[in-house]
Amino acid sequence: VPVELLLNGSHDRTVTDPRHIAIKLIPDNTSLSTTSIALLFNKNHATVLHACKKVRNLCSVDKNYRMLFEQIKMEVEC
Repeated sequence: VPVELLLNGSHDRTVTDPRHIAIKLIPDNTSLSTTSIALLFNKNHATVLHACKKVRNLCSVDKNYRMLFEQIKMEVEC
């Protein structure tokens, strides 16, 4: 998904799922606060907390989602 789409306000799941994953990976790999991450996406800190919780929950119940998340996570960490 292009960065421009991640940063816009789209509520389409094809955009929100990748945005949530991106938001979840930032605090896992940086020392940025939720407020700082929110500013990057033009959101508020509650949205960041929600995105992280949603990714954690989906990873715990959806094997395919978890595999996708882990694959993206490995690519980002390299």
